[in-house]
Amino acid sequence: MKSRGRPLRRIAVLTGIIAALAGAYLHFGLLPGDLKPYALERVGPHLGVRVDFSKAIYLPFRGLTFEQVKIWDLQGRPLFKARALAINLSAITFFREKRIVIQNLYLDRPAYDLRLDTLRRKPRPQEAPPMTRISGQIEVPVAGTERAPSLRQIAHGPDMLLPENVYLEQVEVRRGIMTIRETADSPIIERVRSADLRIAFRRPPVVRLSGKVELGEDRYTNIRLEGTYDLKSSAYEFVLRVDGKRLPNWASRLQQGRSIRLEKARYALSARVGRAEDHGMAFRAQAHLSGADLCVSSSAFTGQTRADISGVFDPDDRSVRDFRAVLQFERLTATGLGKDIGRLDALSGQAALSPDLIEIRSVQGTFRGLPFQADGTVRSFKDLTLDLTVKTATRINSLLAVLPEDQKRLFSGLHIDGPCHATTRLRGSLKGGGVSATKEHAVVLEQAQLHHSGSGLRLTDLSARIDVNDSGITVKGARFKHGAAAYRMELSIPKAANTDGRFELSTARFKARAEYRTDGQDLRILKGRYETRGLKLGVQGRIKDLKDPYLSVEGELSADLRAAREEFADRQPALRDLSVSGDVSGYYRLDGYWDRPKDWALSMDLESPGVELARLELDRLRAQVRMRDRKLDIPYIQAAPYGGYLGAKVLVDLDRAIPSYEGRLHANNIDVARLGRSLGSKDPKLAGTAILQSTFSGRVGETSSLRGQGALTIRDGHLWETSQFKQMGELVLVKVEGLDNVVFEDLNATFALRDGRLWTQDLTLMGSTVDLSLRGSVSFRQELDLMMSIQYSSDVYQGAMDAGGIVPLVLNQASNLISEYRIGGTMAAPTYTKAGAGRAQSGGR
Repeated sequence: MKSRGRPLRRIAVLTGIIAALAGAYLHFGLLPGDLKPYALERVGPHLGVRVDFSKAIYLPFRGLTFEQVKIWDLQGRPLFKARALAINLSAITFFREKRIVIQNLYLDRPAYDLRLDTLRRKPRPQEAPPMTRISGQIEVPVAGTERAPSLRQIAHGPDMLLPENVYLEQVEVRRGIMTIRETADSPIIERVRSADLRIAFRRPPVVRLSGKVELGEDRYTNIRLEGTYDLKSSAYEFVLRVDGKRLPNWASRLQQGRSIRLEKARYALSARVGRAEDHGMAFRAQAHLSGADLCVSSSAFTGQTRADISGVFDPDDRSVRDFRAVLQFERLTATGLGKDIGRLDALSGQAALSPDLIEIRSVQGTFRGLPFQADGTVRSFKDLTLDLTVKTATRINSLLAVLPEDQKRLFSGLHIDGPCHATTRLRGSLKGGGVSATKEHAVVLEQAQLHHSGSGLRLTDLSARIDVNDSGITVKGARFKHGAAAYRMELSIPKAANTDGRFELSTARFKARAEYRTDGQDLRILKGRYETRGLKLGVQGRIKDLKDPYLSVEGELSADLRAAREEFADRQPALRDLSVSGDVSGYYRLDGYWDRPKDWALSMDLESPGVELARLELDRLRAQVRMRDRKLDIPYIQAAPYGGYLGAKVLVDLDRAIPSYEGRLHANNIDVARLGRSLGSKDPKLAGTAILQSTFSGRVGETSSLRGQGALTIRDGHLWETSQFKQMGELVLVKVEGLDNVVFEDLNATFALRDGRLWTQDLTLMGSTVDLSLRGSVSFRQELDLMMSIQYSSDVYQGAMDAGGIVPLVLNQASNLISEYRIGGTMAAPTYTKAGAGRAQSGGR
């Protein structure tokens, strides 16, 4: 039993000794006592820094390990520290091939204070250093022996420290920390945390890299990186994935003063970087921004955005070519777009970016509740030149509600409703204070309704294209109904004063067009034309106050009276039975509100080579027409009918419900033959010269209201020829010559007009042998009601006196026996009844 216990005790003692030595080894390391200061004194001056560590030990599978490593600069400011720095060497390779192969360089929780000012220092010009090769055939400068490497060289990587026969296979960093500041005394700009990084050179000539880091004390961003680098062909490919809760503070500060800047966002990024064919760096990235604030000049865009970005970076001239980016918007809000636009909501769509160009593709959204779609471009990131087209389909009253105030005033008093399609084009710059651009609006109306509160104007079935821009308003292809009439219209309303506008309005009954200029609320008509059936007017002058137009116009006119009567007969029933024809021309002036014609102040001077009125031919007609205070005054009418002269004046009172009129008429030297032919007479012997005077009054359209009086004289004529008085020449013992065929040569009469008839008490027809006296009336429908008295003429009595004897006595007795006759029937078919006889006989002239 004792022999068995001794080996066990020996093993236990040996184990304890080994454990004690291992514990001491782990506690004191490889450099106990005075060896550690000696080593540090050698390393520090060689590197140009102060170095310290707690101990150095060799651990299996890790290699030579330095714990609690710290590095300061010569001024005593900390640069680097690590919990452990391990170098795992391949001993077999060293003994066999006399090469030092570092299988793994391991850093545990390193912390590095990066100072940006040291990176910006320009190195002094120097000759190219001698080169060597390490694992993977990497060419690196040989570490010089005459002086220590600078801090800048250390920052570029550990390869700077490696001698010619040292090969590095892998670098591994675990849970590293790096602070970035501008200078040694500056506050921290950024903190890199939890950095896990592996760089492997184990399969030459390809370097493999993978790692991840977190940014910020609150770990607001996670970054993952994987990739390979072919050291022989310089081909590389890296994949980067970033997930951030917010934008770094330093990124916001770097964008200050820039026209385009991202101020805040939650973002996710996936990027791939590789070597391009011409040694550039090709990249492609997909990013997702949510809660992002993108500012373009003073405009801000907030919401969700997805981006697909690609391009090639040229490291020689630090430029990017073939750059492309597509942004996908989701529920984006845009603010600060100038005083006219202000804000856009619920934006969605695409924006494609390329060098100096942004293409806006089918972006949809709402503007003050109005849905729209936008397409366009922004050119030159320096000038931010905008060309944007915005379309919407809505109702016209909703569209007018979002127009700028200065454009709303152009539609003051108008109430419009109905479907429409609207297009707005913005061209200008986004630089400096929102949108500084020209604006062009186009509205297409379909079956709309329009009402003007000031004038009472009401239009239905309105279809048109309305363009509104900095020049004013243009209406094209307008079609609408006013009452039962259908109209077409073209209109341009300039915005600037002293700028020509244009107006055209047409319907089946008339055409109107004008060129004009705006003057405040007035229009100055430079050149206008109004044409309706039978009437043409030239127009120039002014229309005052467009809300309630007041006309002050003048111009030349011409009229075809027959066509004009047919045109206006349905609006003026009194014209329906008026027979009139001829061409009239002249000049007019009109002042008054456009919709109150009875209140117009009107003057016209007219002339015509010939007018036919109620079958009367009026040659060389001239007339003056004046209207004021609801009185239509025609003070002067002059004509030369049938070789004579005619003059007249008429006054019409328009202030009454049924207009009344009064006037005077006189005519001299009227050729009765020519007059008779105009009135349809077929008597070839008709002749004479007539003189007429008359006054009249009545109500327009009421023939029965006509009142008047006058006198008619016809001399030296051939008015009527008849043989009906032949028996008056066969007297007892006496024969009166000239009664076989009686010709009436003269006529005298006075007359009155009343009750729709012409009355006379002294119409006398005088012939060479017989005189006729008529009294009674003739209706305006040519109905006869006359009493006719027959007597021998004064020439017959004078002949009897000259004959002497019983002739005068017989003639007087015969005169007492001649009877009176009542004339009835019509002018075309008169009837004669002997007074007291009761029996009628027909006869004719």
